[in-house]
Amino acid sequence: EGARGASVLSRAVQVRSSSMPVRSNHLRGHNATALLQGDRVNYFGHAAIASERRRDADFVLGAMLPDFAAMLRTVCPDAASEPLRAGLSFHHDTDAVFHDCPTFGALNLTGLRELRAGGVGRGPARAAAHLGTELLLDAVLADQDAYRRCYLAALEHARDAARELSWRDTRAAEGFLWLTARLHGRGVSLHEGDPERIAQRLARALEGRPRLEPNPTELAAITRWLDQQRPRVVRAAESLLTELRHGLALREQERARDFFPTHG
Repeated sequence: EGARGASVLSRAVQVRSSSMPVRSNHLRGHNATALLQGDRVNYFGHAAIASERRRDADFVLGAMLPDFAAMLRTVCPDAASEPLRAGLSFHHDTDAVFHDCPTFGALNLTGLRELRAGGVGRGPARAAAHLGTELLLDAVLADQDAYRRCYLAALEHARDAARELSWRDTRAAEGFLWLTARLHGRGVSLHEGDPERIAQRLARALEGRPRLEPNPTELAAITRWLDQQRPRVVRAAESLLTELRHGLALREQERARDFFPTHG
């Protein structure tokens, strides 16, 4: 299936967040369920990697904004402050580099083959191998106290940062405040590595997508596979993060060369 398939899938899958109440007196008339839907699930991973580059809350929050916008089913807001804009840019750089990392590609391909051998259909297997591996990696990152602190600090800062963001409409702006408050209230519990919990998140993510949604038998096989994949992701995490950091550094060097061209 290869890296191209992984990148296409990352854009194609619509993901629902896990088991969060959707009532909100501040969002009367807003479809709150839609706030918990998006096309990515690894905003915690984005926060963690961003915190290695810059620890200020605006930058880390900016690195999560594209995922939050997707969960709100709206376009990403314009950001008035430099740290927020830089975080937004860093998010896109991270996505581009991550899906080309050899270790991620190998984990993804191994998962796809194992799931197919276990009786999971091609579509659900591709989705589970890709998203399941990302969620398992998030769980590894969530074990690090420094990452947890930066993630929660960025969410806590969201209300203050909101004045620097121009959303498409008032509902999106209200949704952003509601969503970040809910995520902050849940702490890092959404990012635990329990295979059954991750399988249920995948099931909700893929619900209603005929080519990707697993049936109950496939979901049971996916749960068993997640239990097998988890130690592999734990072992591979440092290599994957090293590849990601190296790729991001190269990307930054290339951008600097473009900005400051050398002349012979």
